[in-house]
Amino acid sequence: MALSTRALKEHIQRLDILNANLTFRISRLSKVLEVEGAQRIAGSGINLTGYRMMMVIGVFGEISVSDLSKLTVIDRAQVSRAATELIDRGLLEARADANSRRKKLLALTQTGQAQLAELNDTFADRQTDIEAMLDPAELEGLTSAIEKISAYLDDRLDQVRR
Repeated sequence: MALSTRALKEHIQRLDILNANLTFRISRLSKVLEVEGAQRIAGSGINLTGYRMMMVIGVFGEISVSDLSKLTVIDRAQVSRAATELIDRGLLEARADANSRRKKLLALTQTGQAQLAELNDTFADRQTDIEAMLDPAELEGLTSAIEKISAYLDDRLDQVRR
């Protein structure tokens, strides 16, 4: 069924309302990246939460569950469940922190490092493609905007937690 000119104009006006809402557009972009990312790692046996955790652990070498939760903005219980699954699969190892026995430190195993390298390769071309479609000024502006918005929202969340 073809839309009439009037109906088409109404649809466009509605889309303009959504496109004017920056937080809606950012949220939608986040979801699109998530869906596309899940497609990239389908069949690996690891979900995006697990991959993100492994990526952060790979950067830090070793990190507490609490710090991993804060850094990834993933609920601590969800991080613990995902960590247990990754430990059971031999991708992560956990040990008690010598300074605080209540803290559990996570690190990648050799198998986990190899799996992370494969997954990182899967996402490398996406990073390259996104950077290539933006000219240097756009990329710098986007990076700056993300940093400002993140800092603002982190401060807001910190104020709520107090």
